[in-house]
Amino acid sequence: MKTGPLPCEFGLLLFLQSLSLGLAYNQLPYFLNYYFDQYFLVYENVSVGTSVTKLRARDPDNDTLVFGVAGEEASKYFAVESESGVVWLRQPLDRELISELQVEFSVSDKQSVIKGIVNIQVGDVNDNPPVFHNQPYSVRIPEISSICIRLISNSTQGLQVAQNQSKLLGGTTFKEQHF
Repeated sequence: MKTGPLPCEFGLLLFLQSLSLGLAYNQLPYFLNYYFDQYFLVYENVSVGTSVTKLRARDPDNDTLVFGVAGEEASKYFAVESESGVVWLRQPLDRELISELQVEFSVSDKQSVIKGIVNIQVGDVNDNPPVFHNQPYSVRIPEISSICIRLISNSTQGLQVAQNQSKLLGGTTFKEQHF
């Protein structure tokens, strides 16, 4: 009377089980882009419809990948071409209104979805010129002045995020400067 499979049959059974498990096992895709660990910069003067980056990912099973962007705020500003991973700007950015966005991108092999957050900094451009007060300015510069000394410093007002500072540097040949 037999109580179980013979050793040869048992080995074949283990082999078939491991083979079927290996075929059914899905390895997860993963992102290759460096900026999932760092900041990504997009300047506020980038035109709507412009490609700002391309998501890159790999699937160990060589399955077809599908890319996406998640979240209402992120989807308001960015879109992703699902097959190529190209990310483009949907709406103008304004550094004075929003300086940073956390955008969640996804990649799927149609079995599993992997998500990653990218911190996107909005780069400032001088789109709001400063306003100078108390003009004109007059500065006397002695002939024996050192090179690259601060002659005048003036705070300006504008809508830019950073405080604007105007500085004039003088040399040894100027006696008086009006501006």
